[in-house]
Amino acid sequence: MKSHLRHKIEIPPATQNSKPKRGRSFKTPPESIKNWYVIRKERKIANRFDTTYIHKETGFRCRSLKEIKNYEKYGSPPRRQKVKAQAKEESNDKTKNETEEMVVAQRKQKAEVMRTFVEEFLSEAYHNQLHMFDP
Repeated sequence: MKSHLRHKIEIPPATQNSKPKRGRSFKTPPESIKNWYVIRKERKIANRFDTTYIHKETGFRCRSLKEIKNYEKYGSPPRRQKVKAQAKEESNDKTKNETEEMVVAQRKQKAEVMRTFVEEFLSEAYHNQLHMFDP
């Protein structure tokens, strides 16, 4: 067996006496995936199992029979989301907060520039008013 297969390869017996801890029972893989290793790995949390399929020749990994079907039919790997939806929402929230903070900072900076401009203008106008009739 190849070195990339670190987890236990499981082929269920014809009759399975023990029930799975949670979720659907493990089904025997169909004959159409005889070029694939089937690996069931227990999650650390929630006592569930993840099934992974690894191609015997290429070592390509799939997480569902649908991905295997598409891989064998089209020869292209499945598209996976790089960021989970929850992480993406958190990222969007952070981006929104950072954007709002940037807008506030820019407004403060602009207000400071305008305040300085007005103070200089009024100071100069006051000076001109005082010395308007000086020779």
